[in-house]
Amino acid sequence: MGFHYVASRHYANVIDSCDDRMDEPSFLELSLDMVKDQTYFLSHLSQSQLKRLLAPLGCIPKEEVYRLARKFDLPNKDRKNSQGICFLGKGNRAIVVDEPEVIRDHFYG
Repeated sequence: MGFHYVASRHYANVIDSCDDRMDEPSFLELSLDMVKDQTYFLSHLSQSQLKRLLAPLGCIPKEEVYRLARKFDLPNKDRKNSQGICFLGKGNRAIVVDEPEVIRDHFYG
């Protein structure tokens, strides 16, 4: 796809070995902001995916993220905090977990 890394806005830390030790495993570590921690969501990534993941928000509390957004006048600076499922978006939609590894996406309404 033409890129080496993917940056995520998930609250988690990725612990990598040194660049010259790519054969060593990478690990997920809990976010500094335990209320927003999302390591559970990233825990299913393979080692090859995890090695290419950047998670810059893992070491920053949510309040600091909002403060920086206001400081740099980002478009989402006034966005309300959400406890929802971030990848659903708006609309009549629900996620159904049938089994631990089976998630079905449903539209309703």
